[in-house]
Amino acid sequence: EGETVAKGGRVSPRPWGYAVVALKPMEKGYAAMTCAGLTSLVIAESELFAQGKLDSGMRAEFARAQREGLAYLQANMSVRCSGPASGYWTTFHHYYLYSLERVGVLYGIKRIGGHDWYLEGAQTLLETQLADGHWVGDDLHPVTDTAFALLFLKKATMRVLTK
Repeated sequence: EGETVAKGGRVSPRPWGYAVVALKPMEKGYAAMTCAGLTSLVIAESELFAQGKLDSGMRAEFARAQREGLAYLQANMSVRCSGPASGYWTTFHHYYLYSLERVGVLYGIKRIGGHDWYLEGAQTLLETQLADGHWVGDDLHPVTDTAFALLFLKKATMRVLTK
């Protein structure tokens, strides 16, 4: 309960990423986009459910894709980076943390790969907060970095219904 270990058999980890030729390393996928993909799936599933359009075949496809994405996060869990395949370990770090928060809250997951994602993320943010209260990552976007850090800490994502 609350872990990312999927019921219904083992699955191969499969991340999401960009398929832009100029960004070839990112084609392999990485954690931030995997979180975005997982979030999109659960929201789409919730909307189809609310409209009475979620049949058993679609539910099975959603479940398979979700298990594969969660397996990727479980195998590559870190709150300090959004790697590994992309090589972009710290770029958009605060966006990644907020994306991780959305997955944790929307899926009701407390631990990913044996890690308490919220506790570890909050500790990382406390360690990296600047003296005047803001955050800034390697990508140098202090306004959005601070906003994403606060959204993570607040657990600002609302749960959705899929059943």
